[in-house]
Amino acid sequence: MAFCLAELHLWSTKSSLQVKDTDIGTYQYYDKGEPAHSLEHHYYSDKLHFCQARGYPWTPRNHRPEKLCDSLKELEELLQTNSCVHTRWRNKYCCQLLLSNGVLVTLALNGPHLKQVCIDHTLVGRLPGNTVTDAVLSNGLILLSFLERGQVAAVYLNKRNQDSLKTGRRTDKLSPSEIKVACVEVGKASQRLRRRVGLNRLQDVALCWWNLDEHSEEPWMLTDTQRNNLFLISCSPTEGLKILCSVRTEGNPLDCCFSQLQHYQMLMVELPAGPQGFRDGTCANACVYECVRGRLHRLSVVSIPLPSHPLCCSRHPSESILLLGLSD
Repeated sequence: MAFCLAELHLWSTKSSLQVKDTDIGTYQYYDKGEPAHSLEHHYYSDKLHFCQARGYPWTPRNHRPEKLCDSLKELEELLQTNSCVHTRWRNKYCCQLLLSNGVLVTLALNGPHLKQVCIDHTLVGRLPGNTVTDAVLSNGLILLSFLERGQVAAVYLNKRNQDSLKTGRRTDKLSPSEIKVACVEVGKASQRLRRRVGLNRLQDVALCWWNLDEHSEEPWMLTDTQRNNLFLISCSPTEGLKILCSVRTEGNPLDCCFSQLQHYQMLMVELPAGPQGFRDGTCANACVYECVRGRLHRLSVVSIPLPSHPLCCSRHPSESILLLGLSD
């Protein structure tokens, strides 16, 4: 018989979380002062002493320059109106979030506890779109796609800004004068689509993809390029972004990413387009794409019969196993 003990640390001071003092192993932050109704918190003092004895913070510090309490509340307010489109762990002590309004958040950790919250508004107002649908954070650039604009943007970082992403220190926020933003058109600009982006391991080629636009009212007015939903993009820091090639996939993409073993091949999971892809008993196609002589070609396809509609997927690092999450 085996079992696992775990602790849950909630980085919030909100009482709406309803963490009881009897919930052993579950912790949250508290504002200064004890609860107003002490009779309803039988083990409040015991839990407080337990946390203090183990070095667990009970109330977030609000000393300068970090002002952790104020920064945490600002982050919670941002998350009320914006979604998190990308997360990245620099290391086990630093996590980064990019929100849908372009705000970059860096969390510095000390074990399971917050040490610092750095909220960077540098990119807000400097991007071609207002709503970010997907992003990739890397050492040399930030790649973004937008809901209301048919564009992909790359924010190129100089050495100083690259170091700021690594350290996450408040004094090392992105510098507006030392970043370069490049854009490229993908698809039809007026279409509001949830565009997704990816970056290969060498960080010199990116991809942008989205679901097939089956409800387009004017398909006869679109060019072949505007109908395509998979774009391969060069990311040269000297030449900026440039479309290499594009294609319209045969199926509806569920996921698409670059291979970690073959850096210029794309691994895609496609679902049958149209209503047949949503009925009981369907299939998924595991495909491999590659750019050959300036055109995207599907090199291979493996059809996987499924009892119900797939909703998500994940790959083994060896890329030999594909895990699919089904609707049932």
